[in-house]
Amino acid sequence: MKKLQKAVVVLLTLVMTLTLFAGCAKDAEKGATDSGATDSTGTEATEESAGTNAEGPVVGGEMTFSYWSADTTAGQLDDGYKSPVSQTIKDVTGVTLEKEFAIGGDPSEKLSFMAASGEYPDLIYALEYSNIIVNAGGFIRLDELIDEYGPNIKKIIWR
Repeated sequence: MKKLQKAVVVLLTLVMTLTLFAGCAKDAEKGATDSGATDSTGTEATEESAGTNAEGPVVGGEMTFSYWSADTTAGQLDDGYKSPVSQTIKDVTGVTLEKEFAIGGDPSEKLSFMAASGEYPDLIYALEYSNIIVNAGGFIRLDELIDEYGPNIKKIIWR
């Protein structure tokens, strides 16, 4: 039962994070299309060029984020986007995660290497080891970014 609860927590964390990125990207794309911006081919960027699916527009097409988890059991639960839920999230958001899990080692060692190199994945699930990244200055404050790019998030979270 605890493994299921952990899986649900990880899934909800990912969905909330992906929602953050999708909301920020949607606002940025709206600004680009409102200003008559062009895409890489030189044609005017429109909602059609962003791509669509059965659920609606895919913001900015497909995106891939790197993800690392300190949870040593999470890799056992990874379905490789084969479950209907994972596939629907991928189809609706256009987001794919390149996942890496702390399996067979001490997660604090990997986080220490990240902190020393200054090279981090896009998303980190650090569990109780987050102090390593905090002390290295590896986390960025999101409050100003949310104010600027994600006012929709504030409407949902801070009611």
